[in-house]
Amino acid sequence: MEGYSIGKGVSLLCESNNWWPEPEVVWLDNDGNLPAEDTETLGDPERFHVKKRVTAQDGNTNRFYCRAMLRDHMKEAVIVIWKDVTLDPDTAHPNLFLSDGGKQVMHGNKQQDLPDNSKRITNRFSVLGKEGFSSGRFYNEVQVSGKTEWDIGVVKESVNRERFITLSPKSGFWTVCLKNDQFQVVGPDGPLVVGAGEDLILPCSLKPNISAVDMTVEWFKLHTSDLLLHLYEGGAESKNQIQSYRGRTSLFKEELQKGNASLKLSRVKTTDEGEYKCVVRSENWIDDIAFSVSVAAVGTYPVISMEGYSTDGGLHLLCEIKGWNPEPEVLWLNSDGKLLPAEDTETLRDTESFHVKKRVTVQDSDTNRFYCRVILRDHMKETGIVISSQVFHTWRRHIIWISVLVLFIEKQKQIDEVDVTLNPDTAHPKLILSDDGKKVRDGETQQKLPDNPERFNYWLSVLGKEEFTTGRFYYEVQVSGKTDWTLGVATKSVNRKEFSTWSPENGYWTISLWNRNEYKALADTPVLLSLKQKLQRVGVFVDYEEGLVSFYDVEARSHIYSFTDQIFTEILCPYFCPWPNDGGRNSTPLIITPVNHTE
Repeated sequence: MEGYSIGKGVSLLCESNNWWPEPEVVWLDNDGNLPAEDTETLGDPERFHVKKRVTAQDGNTNRFYCRAMLRDHMKEAVIVIWKDVTLDPDTAHPNLFLSDGGKQVMHGNKQQDLPDNSKRITNRFSVLGKEGFSSGRFYNEVQVSGKTEWDIGVVKESVNRERFITLSPKSGFWTVCLKNDQFQVVGPDGPLVVGAGEDLILPCSLKPNISAVDMTVEWFKLHTSDLLLHLYEGGAESKNQIQSYRGRTSLFKEELQKGNASLKLSRVKTTDEGEYKCVVRSENWIDDIAFSVSVAAVGTYPVISMEGYSTDGGLHLLCEIKGWNPEPEVLWLNSDGKLLPAEDTETLRDTESFHVKKRVTVQDSDTNRFYCRVILRDHMKETGIVISSQVFHTWRRHIIWISVLVLFIEKQKQIDEVDVTLNPDTAHPKLILSDDGKKVRDGETQQKLPDNPERFNYWLSVLGKEEFTTGRFYYEVQVSGKTDWTLGVATKSVNRKEFSTWSPENGYWTISLWNRNEYKALADTPVLLSLKQKLQRVGVFVDYEEGLVSFYDVEARSHIYSFTDQIFTEILCPYFCPWPNDGGRNSTPLIITPVNHTE
């Protein structure tokens, strides 16, 4: 098509190349020949190139043919000039409004309630013409004056009408357009760092700052099957998001007009750490930005405990920290601030944080002051310990003594065994004692018992009836099946009505199991115990005159821990605390068992 002849019709040009000799070129309509206006023939030594023009008038079919013939060869092309394209309302997006004659279409701000048939386009504000073609040529005209954006052209009848796709020949669109909404999605230059429990703004905005009110904004958590954590579509925020983010994400809707699609993430968890993507799409354009988020959780201060002696007189120290994320750096230092070579590091991770244990062996020095320091970015916590030189000087006696003690207990337990029975007058009102006074557990319900001076009212505790002011005694307690417990000996004068910590200073010499697997000796500074296996039965040995309270693993026939060099001046009693029932998880009783005598 070359143009129009005013008042006459459409000027058409037919070109046919590479013929020899010169072919006959004719124009035809459905009724026969059309008079050509001029013929232009170009030739070179080998081929002819023929151009023939005609002016086509409006007719019933507006179908025209150009035919080239040479002897028994014929080639033909057809063009159809549409004189009456009509919009198909069954294909129109619900936001589009069509004129009664089907010649005009415009976007409305309100979505219409229309039948959701298979022909309707819902992935963009579009409509098709009713006319369809599978051969020939065709032509139509569209007035676009006064518009700032538009797409026109042709499409395959089979194009996807529901899911977002770009306008391209690959997806079945051959279009031209006028756009002013092409944009770039921009975000942070590098990773974001946030503290656990804080609120975080995930930056995402359009450049230039055009409105995103009528666009779709999607936020994804990547590398987890690209989970959708927030969706803004059709002018509203969707509730379709993964459970762990529900109620914690929100857009700044008043900022969308300025192209700000940032997301607020409230009450950040360590599990929120990872890669995030912001996707913004208009009807005709899409862009995204991805970036990472690190969640920093500042955990406990380091806890230092003494684990034992080395064969050369050194002392094994353990530093333990919990609740940090990401994994922090844990260092041992001496009093001069110099790093001490750590022997091993044990790192455990749950879904929320890191649990790190770092050991070191230290030797006697001028100060005997040692520090464990934990560092995470700009956070630092430090704990120090001062060790008396006497502790180092007694190491040989201690190692020999432990070995002798185990053998001694094995030989002496028959001689020093006592038949311990629980004293109901001292039992906390929630404790249930067996009729024979050998078992105790938490009954959860407060019993109506006399509030005598001997009764424990704070800790779930009970004493044995037996009292000691001299000599040695030994008894065994079954602890298997329990998740928490505390046992040992206590002075008869311990505070039974108010809170006091389990420690020798307060009249308690005990060991304890916490949280299923944390064994501790409750010294004035608690000592974390490293045991090779879970305790099933615990032996308790006391030498009043020697100031010794020692605990023994009956099943493994090994030493657990000893309080040494104590000075006893009061009555001592066996002490038991079965801890709360914990919803049935710790319902097994502590059981005083007969001593199993072995050679």
